[in-house]
Amino acid sequence: MTDNSQLPKWHHRHEPTKNWDSIARCYVEHDTLPQETFAVWPMTREAMNRVPRYPEGGMVGSPVAANDNDRGPYITTFTGRFYMFDPRPEDWCVADVAHGLSNICRYTGAGTYRYSVAEHSVHIYRHLTAQALAPAVRLAGLMHDAPESLSGFGDVASPAKKRAPIIKSTEENIWRKAIAPVLGLDAELPEAVHIADNRICADEMSQNLHEVDPKVGPPLGIVLEYWEPARAEAEFLRAFTQVQNMRVAA
Repeated sequence: MTDNSQLPKWHHRHEPTKNWDSIARCYVEHDTLPQETFAVWPMTREAMNRVPRYPEGGMVGSPVAANDNDRGPYITTFTGRFYMFDPRPEDWCVADVAHGLSNICRYTGAGTYRYSVAEHSVHIYRHLTAQALAPAVRLAGLMHDAPESLSGFGDVASPAKKRAPIIKSTEENIWRKAIAPVLGLDAELPEAVHIADNRICADEMSQNLHEVDPKVGPPLGIVLEYWEPARAEAEFLRAFTQVQNMRVAA
């Protein structure tokens, strides 16, 4: 065990605690408003393909079947196939991302407790929401790791990713060509998302790893809840629906 007695207090790991206030708020937020106030965002691939793209997304047309082997290697997703080196908007839906990220662990699964990329993404979303940032920024925060569910690489540790540039370039290409156009988001992630994604490492490492990288921090102050995959998937979809409803209502 690494001696971290000289590190700031927030670096010290601690046992997980239930944040019941956060859990309750998650289930109450927005659900108390009339449902007809909001739009329903498609969760399946078929429904997603019937939705006109945002203006930034270019043409609206019939989807291309994701079964063309001439497009190169692919992965099997929750609802179909995704060609990671030929990413297209019609080849994915939010269910693929939510399900995939709920089953991918942060930090290559080295934590004391199972902690998914989906939960990480929801914490980023909630932090940006608490800052009252624009809905598009919140959505970018929720979806910032979506390429990990579609690339075939999963959540790769940063040190390894730096030595294998194809991973980063593939993820960036998926974001720019397949994800951002569908959601009407910028090709580059907002700076607020990058900052939150870096700072949350301090919370995650101090609460779930046996050591903390001294270069990370300060923490966001979030409490990890270690959701099971089904819960993580549901929370991700709930957050996605909430923020899309906000964008429609705005």
